[in-house]
Amino acid sequence: ARAKEDADRVKREYEEKLARLGDTKRELAEEIQRIAEADRERMLAEAR
Repeated sequence: ARAKEDADRVKREYEEKLARLGDTKRELAEEIQRIAEADRERMLAEAR
């Protein structure tokens, strides 16, 4: 039973890490999107 508990715990820890990684990737993608939009606006303003 002990080995199963350990295996379940390890699996749960990895799932939590993966979930946090997913959140981080989403936040990073949103940040990159904001930067790209700001750069685009700046370039358009400079072109006028």
